[in-house]
Amino acid sequence: MLLIYFIGKPFYNLAIEYDRSKWLYAIFGVALYYCGIFLFGFTLGVLMEFGFLQFLVGINEIVFELICLPFGILISWGFYNYLKKLWVYESWASENSDLLDN
Repeated sequence: MLLIYFIGKPFYNLAIEYDRSKWLYAIFGVALYYCGIFLFGFTLGVLMEFGFLQFLVGINEIVFELICLPFGILISWGFYNYLKKLWVYESWASENSDLLDN
């Protein structure tokens, strides 16, 4: 539960800063975290079934989840940075739109 808070809070603050829907982006950031974990775990599972990662076949479930954890965080962090750059550009473009009219 604590990890969900620490993932959703930056999205919440970023949405407030750029006047967007704060709860929507906080929930979306957490959902992306879980999607990243699921997709990487699914990929590892498929690779294990095809015999590419035989050393992971008898691994404990908790260790497997800990292996997948950084990839969920990485996807969430990447989306956060994408949104931040997009919204910075949009706010800059809206502030400087009158320069293009001259």
